[in-house]
Parts: sequence; structure tokens; C-alpha cells
Amino acid sequence: QGNALKKRAREAEAELARLTERRSAIDRAMFDPSSADAALAKLTMTELMKRRSDLTARIDAAEARWMEASEALEADAA
Repeated sequence: QGNALKKRAREAEAELARLTERRSAIDRAMFDPSSADAALAKLTMTELMKRRSDLTARIDAAEARWMEASEALEADAA
């Protein structure tokens, strides 16, 4: 069970990092379009805000999965 928990924790952490990076790219497009990814720079502020909101919800879910797996690992180790 310990290996499965470690795997779940690693996967959630990796997803969290990916999603956070994507949200940072959207933040750049919102506040400094000249340095943003071209695909994001051409979106409207409304579209960017919607994408950011969606990513924030996904980040919260990934964070919850990571916390759950981490707590289960701690309990398993005790």
C-alpha cells in the first residue's frame, strides 16, 4: 500500500505543478501580454479569467488529492 500511496502523492504533486505553471502563463497573458505565450496573448480578458478560474478549481482538487495521499502515507508510516 505504501508504494501505491507514494505514487498517488507523486502524481498529484506533478499535476499540481503542471496546473500551477499553466495558471502562471495565464497570469502573464493577463498582466503582461507582450511576454505571454502567443496563443494566450490573443485571448480576451474574459476568456483568460474563465480559464484561470477553471485552473484554480483543478489546482484545488489536485492539492486535496496530494494532501490526502500525503496524510495516508504518514499514517501508513506510523
